[in-house]
Amino acid sequence: MAPVISPKKTWEGVFGGLAASLATALACRAWFLPTLSSTEALGFGLLVGILAPLGDLCESALKRSASVKDSGRLIPGHGGMLDRVDSLIFTTPVFYYCLLAMRLS
Repeated sequence: MAPVISPKKTWEGVFGGLAASLATALACRAWFLPTLSSTEALGFGLLVGILAPLGDLCESALKRSASVKDSGRLIPGHGGMLDRVDSLIFTTPVFYYCLLAMRLS
């Protein structure tokens, strides 16, 4: 996908994550947000499915530019704590503001 930034990330992983994101969005709609339409839930799933790998790639680019393999020592062998939450860098604010915009309209 981006061999210079993160050589082990694949397009298969991106598409698999996108499919999981769409399925999870529909499940969350059914269980937690019944007022959300299926189209809105799929829109949220699509946004999250696209933005999550971008957050991961941005975090990987930051680590590459700093010439470090792990962003911390809290979880040895897993790239550090930042690797556990890097997909939230973009998804959380976008999800929040989308929910806020829906509530205001």
